[in-house]
Amino acid sequence: MNLIVAILPMPLSPTTDFRVIATHSPEDACPEIVLEHTPSRQQLAFEGAQLEGQFAMDNGFILLITDDVPFEERLVIYRLDQKLQVCESITLGAAYTPGIIGDLQILSASQLSFSFFNNEEVWVLELLAKPAWDRKPFQHPVRRTSGVFRRSSLRLYIKIEREQQMPMN
Repeated sequence: MNLIVAILPMPLSPTTDFRVIATHSPEDACPEIVLEHTPSRQQLAFEGAQLEGQFAMDNGFILLITDDVPFEERLVIYRLDQKLQVCESITLGAAYTPGIIGDLQILSASQLSFSFFNNEEVWVLELLAKPAWDRKPFQHPVRRTSGVFRRSSLRLYIKIEREQQMPMN
């Protein structure tokens, strides 16, 4: 008798566990946002100024934070573990490029979608049940700012891809 074990995706759900305590915008540095994880009352600081979205999953949280800089916006996506430590982060941004996050929605138990640079493109973020190796971790405008590096690849639990929307007739 063979036993088949399936690894189920980590179900995503919107949460309100985090609230903004303060924001700091020094003139010569990136803005910083201080969030409180209300169930534990733990305070955490992140680069950015605006909490755009927060999602819970079995083993932690996903936070989407922007800088609130109109003509050079960047979006940082943080994956936190259950102890509220940053496990992985991804930055979307390009010099002199505006970005407004829009149409943020849960597609499945392990996928989010949103628009950022314009409404004609859709970004799909997928949470992987097992880590994968990314052989091209630095493709403009996506930068991975944390993760586990090994030789010329990066081990990750978050996969992000840009999909072009078809124009409406």
